[in-house]
Amino acid sequence: ASSLAFSIILGDTITKLQKGITALREENEQLRINTGRWKGTAQKLNNQWQSEKSELTERFLTLFNQHKARHVETKKELDELKGKQRYEKGSSLKQPHSAHKDRPEMRPDDEDEHDYVTYGDDYVNRMAAGGCVQQKRRRKNSTTGATEVQNVKDMFSSDEEEDNIVMGV
Repeated sequence: ASSLAFSIILGDTITKLQKGITALREENEQLRINTGRWKGTAQKLNNQWQSEKSELTERFLTLFNQHKARHVETKKELDELKGKQRYEKGSSLKQPHSAHKDRPEMRPDDEDEHDYVTYGDDYVNRMAAGGCVQQKRRRKNSTTGATEVQNVKDMFSSDEEEDNIVMGV
C-alpha cells in the first residue's frame, strides 16, 4: 500500500511539473513574440527619428547658407561704402572735419593741458607787482572746476579774502 501511495504521489507530482513546464514554454513563446514586436516598433521609431533629424539638419543648413549669403552681400556693400568714404576723405583732406569740432568725444584729448597749475588773475597781478610770495598756492582744475590745494596743511585753512567776508570786513 505504501508503494502504491508513493507511486500515485510521484505520478501527480510529475503531472504538475509537466503542466508547469508547458505553461513556462507558452509564456516564453509569448515573450519572444512581444520582444519581436517591441524590436520592430523601436526600429520604426529609430528610422522616423533619423529621417526627422536629417530633415531638420537640411532645413538648418539651408537657412544657415541663406543667412551667410546675406551676410557676405552686406559685408561687400559695407566694404564698398567704406571705399567710397575713403575716396571722399582723400579728395576732401584739405577740408576740416566738422564732426570733430561739434562732438567733444571725437576731439583728441591733450592730457598735458590739465597738468599745469593755473593761478587767478588777482594772484598773477600781485606777483607781477612784487606782492607777497607766501600766498597759499591753489589752482583751479580746468576739467572739474574744483579748487586744488598744493599743500595738505593749506587744505584746512582759508584765504584772507574768505576770512574778511566771514568777519564782515
